Amino acid sequence: MGRDLDSNVSQMEMGSVCRVDPATWRTIQDAIWACEACRHHGRIACNIRQQTDAPVRQVKLLLIGIAPPFEEGVAVKTPARSATNHADDNLRKLFILATIPASWEDLLARGLFIIHSVKCAITRKDGHQNPPDDVVNTCTPPHFVQEVQLLPNPDVSHSWRLPSPPDS
Repeated sequence: MGRDLDSNVSQMEMGSVCRVDPATWRTIQDAIWACEACRHHGRIACNIRQQTDAPVRQVKLLLIGIAPPFEEGVAVKTPARSATNHADDNLRKLFILATIPASWEDLLARGLFIIHSVKCAITRKDGHQNPPDDVVNTCTPPHFVQEVQLLPNPDVSHSWRLPSPPDS
């Protein structure tokens, strides 16, 4: 991961057809939608869930976000409005498109793909949306890890901290 993001993108060729099994990907997304593991955690907005469509091209650059954005007043389970599906998302607009000199469509065509390590939105605390360690440790193995295992060896860039090691 010694290369910077610009060199990764400039070296990306147009993406070829994806090798991710869509049925397996859908099963993971359904499990994310049904998950209730963090329902009673004070900082988790379980009604805002990331639902990411399977990649349609080979993933050449995987960007990993912390969690989908939090929105006030969401009372029913709703797909998150995130970088994957919303043009005004801050991760997409203020980081990805401000950093990489290409259009969103061109980046997707070249193999850019985004997933979040935590699948529900995190309420802000002290001005940030960092998920608590126990949430990362609960959410990452059954959801994020399964998504990553389906992707064939992309370059990875992340914007989150690693889960805490389990208590010994």
